[in-house]
Amino acid sequence: MFIGLSCLLFSWSDAAAEVLYLETQPRTYDLLPYLQIAAEHDLPAFDLASVTTLDYQPLAAADISIKDQEWYYLRIDLSNPHQATTAATNCILKFPLVLTEAQYLLVKEGQLWQEGRTGFFVPISERSFLPGAKGNYALLSLLPDADMELYLRVRCDRHRLAPDLRMELSDATTFYEQQKRKTLFNGIFVGFVLLLLLYNLFFFFLARDRAYIYYSVYLGALMMFTVYNTGDLWDWFLGIFQLEKPQVVAYWKLITYTAVIAYLAFLRSFLPLKQLLPKWDRGLKWFALAAIPALLLDGILIYWSNYNYDTADVVTLSYFLIFLFLMLWFLIPLARTKDSKRNFIIGGVLAMVFGILLTVIDRMRTVDFTTLYYKIGTIIEVVVFSLGLAYRQREVEQEAQRAEFELERSRLLQKQQEKEAQQLAELDAAKSRFYTHLTHELRTPLTVIKGLQEYLGRELPNSQLSAAEKRSWFSNLELIG
Repeated sequence: MFIGLSCLLFSWSDAAAEVLYLETQPRTYDLLPYLQIAAEHDLPAFDLASVTTLDYQPLAAADISIKDQEWYYLRIDLSNPHQATTAATNCILKFPLVLTEAQYLLVKEGQLWQEGRTGFFVPISERSFLPGAKGNYALLSLLPDADMELYLRVRCDRHRLAPDLRMELSDATTFYEQQKRKTLFNGIFVGFVLLLLLYNLFFFFLARDRAYIYYSVYLGALMMFTVYNTGDLWDWFLGIFQLEKPQVVAYWKLITYTAVIAYLAFLRSFLPLKQLLPKWDRGLKWFALAAIPALLLDGILIYWSNYNYDTADVVTLSYFLIFLFLMLWFLIPLARTKDSKRNFIIGGVLAMVFGILLTVIDRMRTVDFTTLYYKIGTIIEVVVFSLGLAYRQREVEQEAQRAEFELERSRLLQKQQEKEAQQLAELDAAKSRFYTHLTHELRTPLTVIKGLQEYLGRELPNSQLSAAEKRSWFSNLELIG
């Protein structure tokens, strides 16, 4: 993944090493064309008496195999032609992150002027200059109107990873302005993500929607990876614990797998995917679970390779490249659905994919890669997904209102039916009372008439009437009956 040093050793036509002349205008110098290297790889001590006796030759012309776990001695001739009456010109020497230890001696006219030590594996308390815990830096004070020699001893103890000799020298003003801009942008980005994280947590406790908590975990993982990559986490963590092996902080990069797990859980919950695309729901679930063995393998390789980025990051980059391809493939069936929220997912995923893809490509070029693309893509994605969550919340509220309306409508209908049933019952009761009263009113005179008929029928045989009159009465009584 790194550009091989052997490709760089013969990239200049002029084999003679140049003297680095500092210009009056602030700038950053690439030190590779000015480096001289000694054939000796092992000295009993790194002191002025030892390093000045070595035979140095231009790096471009040197026939030296650069390997891991060996010391290499370098020299740079510096000239500060500024005739200033003030103190020395302060410059910052930036070593590659690949180097696990670097020592330097600054010499003027055979006298030791300055010395120091830095390196990725060097404890914080033993580093001579510490503008940030993650980087390897040296502060050089170059005397005005003077020629000086800078002697370096560097090594890389990462297994199967040769030292990278590409160094930069910047005047202090340029260096601190660059650091200030980076810190400001990183602070704005982390603050932006933190505000959205708190916003989503608030809505989770308000609505109890799992999509919010998944997205909050995703944002938290992004924020923690950012402070790790920028070095802010290193400053805080190493500054507090003062670890003898500061390189263990590199394990923090494994939090990226947590981001993927939370991201996929958010997608599955947001849509919801189980009803929309059940096969993709199962596929994304299994890919999220695959992050666990990938994380474990990544961590094992970090330890086994003694923090060799190239070895350990094979797992990281492979998993993330598959993840990006899977997300792009997922957008095809998603676009065919009729879910109104799919446009938010498509926009957010595309922003995330291209941001991470450009970052991965830059990581494959150098370990000191930029996260600018990832941050821009993340900002776009977070804005789009936040709008999507707001839209989804409005849909949930509208659905709740519709459900409440239907429930109220059902209640009113039920009350109306109950009222109608009550009215029918009252009508039936009224009918029953009417028939009862009517029957009673009719039964009373009929009973009297019937009783009178029976009485007359009993008394007629004993009456003084003639037989013809009795027959006439009986005939009339029969008509009554």
